[in-house]
Parts: sequence; structure tokens; C-alpha cells
Amino acid sequence: MIEVEKQMKDWQHGIELDELKRLEVIWSDYNSNIKSPFLTMKKNKIAEAIHKEHYNDTEDYAVQSRLLKVGSKINMYSAYAVPIASPNKGDRMIDRIAYRDKNKIIDVLKSYSEDAFLFINEECEDDREVAKEAGYAKIGVKINTFSDILGVYFKGQPTLDGSAREFPEKESLLDVEYATQEKSNIPDLTKLCESMRNTLDDIGIQFTNHYSNYNSGKKAWSAISLRGYLPDYEFITKPQEMNKKWKKENEGIDFELQNTSLRTEFPEVEEILSHLPGEPHRIRFMNLVPNDGKVDGELGRHTDQVDPDAGVTDKKLMRFHIPIKTNEKVLFTLWDCEGNMSTVNMKVGECWYMDMRKPHRVINGGDEIRTHLVIDIEANDKVRGLL
Repeated sequence: MIEVEKQMKDWQHGIELDELKRLEVIWSDYNSNIKSPFLTMKKNKIAEAIHKEHYNDTEDYAVQSRLLKVGSKINMYSAYAVPIASPNKGDRMIDRIAYRDKNKIIDVLKSYSEDAFLFINEECEDDREVAKEAGYAKIGVKINTFSDILGVYFKGQPTLDGSAREFPEKESLLDVEYATQEKSNIPDLTKLCESMRNTLDDIGIQFTNHYSNYNSGKKAWSAISLRGYLPDYEFITKPQEMNKKWKKENEGIDFELQNTSLRTEFPEVEEILSHLPGEPHRIRFMNLVPNDGKVDGELGRHTDQVDPDAGVTDKKLMRFHIPIKTNEKVLFTLWDCEGNMSTVNMKVGECWYMDMRKPHRVINGGDEIRTHLVIDIEANDKVRGLL
């Protein structure tokens, strides 16, 4: 039987497929822990890195790195301009590392003669140890839309005057930029929440299934609007969050932030807003169904980096959650900038700030629907002071 010769593909850059498969093996742990498909190190990316001379490897380690041809910015979030550092032309960017022998990769990281920025999986203890032992100091994190938390580390070369390289972008960040989920200091809202719950039960309104991709097909998460972009309370969409196709299909509609026809049914909201000293944007009731075996009452780990207005600086939008109906098995989990996970069970009448730009997950493990009042408020000193 004549063996058919496999044709070399352009993306292989002249490297045999079997060789690329062999090189891919060392990246298996890295690839299994990374969430973004754009960050995984597969055969095509290995071939491209080798072609560009951005690849260095032995049986014990593999490194993808490059020298910058122009200056750049490193932002804290993929979707938002929150800079933490400004690498210069000639700096080395170490984009990915994989290793079987920690000592060998540490030696490689120590060997670079340029100022170097190292990106690691901040949730990986071994990666953090490698960075520290190689002499790299953490300057921040980069959180992408797939919920990866990439630690950003730096090692500078000695200067003639002995001064250390500074990162004014990082130093200018507000402390609240690092907050994940924080209980606010506003007064107890239990009576107001109970009153709103009674009204919701009395009017029996059908909620609108949420349009997010991590709720697609599940019908676990739904909402109604008290303040939104149309007078119809069933319209829960923020047009700025939507894709080009949706915007094209809805051309000519006058979307304007306004109260909906339901706002007057809940006068309690006005008292709650008196404790949130900023301009309100969207105000919604949001439901999460219980995990009853038929519907999965869980929103898996994700980030919300679709709202261009989200943030903590002046005029950006900070989000507050106020439980109306809940149970002890409703668990909200967020991951912080150190890669640490914290889980809370919010009580009726409490008001919590939630930074949805960071990775989070919510589970309703109880037997009744969870309902939160969710309010987006323009940030200012007084709003930030609630935390």
C-alpha cells in the first residue's frame, strides 16, 4: 500500500507536524489551565513563534518572548483602558512560559539582559514562585474577557544612577480598582426589600430572559427594568453592549436612558437611591432560578467586560446588588487581583458593590428564585466612599 505524503501547510512554516506535536506536549498543563482560546499554545502558534524567532525551548522548558519594536501599554483589563505599565521599545515581553524543571526556567528568566515583563497565570502557585525566584516583582494583573487572571511581573536591569524603574500608571490607580465584592456601609434596607418583594409577588410580572452568551439556551437568568433604554420594562438591553449585527437590525430606534412604566410601582427605590449619591443609570430586578435538575441555576465563571461605561473613576458605572429574595444556598464567588477566590451569601437588605469586570460566578443552590435589585450608579468620591 502506497503511503500518501502529507502536504506541508503554510502555517507550519516548514516544520514537520510530528515535531510540532512533540513541542506542544510541554504546554499541556498551561493549555489546560488557561481559559482564553487565544492564549493557548497550540501547534500553529508554536510554529509561528519559531518562525519569528520568539521561541526558546529544551526538554525542560519552553518560552515565548519578544523584543518590543515600539512602546506599548499594559492594561488591567482587556476591554478597558486602565493602564498599569508602559513598556518601552527594546523591552522584552515574556508572553508565555511552560516548564518541567522549575530551576531551569528560573535560570532562563534570570538570563535576559533587557528590562523584562513576564506574564504568568496568577492563580498558579508554581508560576508565582518561579517569577519571585527569578527576581521579578509583581506590578499588577491583566484580566481578559475569558476570565483569565494574568500576573504581570517586571525585572529591570541595573541603571547607572541605581534608580529603579517606576510605573506611575499603577501608582495612580484608585484603591477601589482592586475591590471585588464589598458590602457597602449604607443603612439596612430590609423593610424596603420586603415591601418590594410583596409588590413583585402581587403583580406577577414575567421576566425577560437575559441576552448574555453564558445564559444562552439555559433560561436561568432573567430581568425586568425600572430604568433602561426604552419605556418598556421588558427591554433589559443596553444598546452599547450589543454587537454590530444587533445594532444594524435596530437602527433608527431612539434608545435613551429613561424610567420604564414599572418605576412608579416601586417607590422604595427612591429611598434606596438617596443612599447612593450618584446619577443612576440602569435599575433592574434580576432573577436566577434554582438549580432544580431541569434548569441549571448557575452562571459559570465569566467576566462582564461588555459595558463600555463600567469602572470606578468619575462618571464610570459602579454596580450595586441588593437581595430582595434569596436563600442561604445562593453563593456569589469572585476572584481578586491575587487570584484568590472569595464566596459570599448576601442577605436581604444588604447592599453590595460588585466589580463584574473581574471573574465571578453565581449559584442558586436553593429551592426558590433569587431576585436582586441591581443598580448602576455613576462613580464619584461619595459613591466610592460607600465601600
